[in-house]
Amino acid sequence: MTATLTLVPTATRTQTFTRTPSSTPSATGTRTTTPTRTVTPTRTPTPPQAGPRIGFFGIYRPDGCALGCQEAACCSGTPTATPEFVGNVRVFTVRDERAGIIVVEGFPKPGSPSVGTSLVAQSATSPYDRPDLQIQSNNKLGPGSTASCVINGIIPAIPTPAFTDGDAAITNALKVFACRFATQVPSTACTRDPFGNPSIVNPLSTAQFCDAVDTLQRFPVGDTLLTVQLRDDPPPAGPGGASPNFGPTAQIIVRVLPSPTPGP
Repeated sequence: MTATLTLVPTATRTQTFTRTPSSTPSATGTRTTTPTRTVTPTRTPTPPQAGPRIGFFGIYRPDGCALGCQEAACCSGTPTATPEFVGNVRVFTVRDERAGIIVVEGFPKPGSPSVGTSLVAQSATSPYDRPDLQIQSNNKLGPGSTASCVINGIIPAIPTPAFTDGDAAITNALKVFACRFATQVPSTACTRDPFGNPSIVNPLSTAQFCDAVDTLQRFPVGDTLLTVQLRDDPPPAGPGGASPNFGPTAQIIVRVLPSPTPGP
């Protein structure tokens, strides 16, 4: 015999709703304006330059010794002159308008290409084609021609230091100045150690550029500001090649003292 389950209907529960009396409307007050918050934009930090660093920038004696040495030998003792600065710019004081040797050394930023060593631009007319060594003076140097890369010519002045890309006057000044330099490596450095042997100034430097200033490239009496930056030598990448990187600039002041007045 099969048992039959009989579903008993559930009684429906009736809900009683109590009506809530309407509340008395409140008086509307004066609306206060919330001041607008001023958003200060976040400054984006300037990315550091990826190009070569300046290992040394300064003036050495014509014989390759450091300025300030009083010995006949090449600085066998400690140079006696105390470095002088105007702000953060090193001052090199000389009594001869020929000054000595302008020395620029550089080394690559870690993980970056090597220091470029081209001193002559490939194009003689393009305002964008510049040498890897880019050095300029705020005073005109030399009494000769202004033609590009004339060894006995004038180095044009850039009164306010700038490396504005595509500026023809700046490009010409950079070309004329750079072509007077010679590229050296540590073993053939134009500077010498205390024993008179060729030696770079900064052990980190991988490239050295030297310009022996002659009478036709002489500095004017007074202060001349020199500014330099270096460009790296990236390996080719793709049809157009990789773009080179520039490093931070460095400056020095070359101070030429007037010649003493001869006595009676």
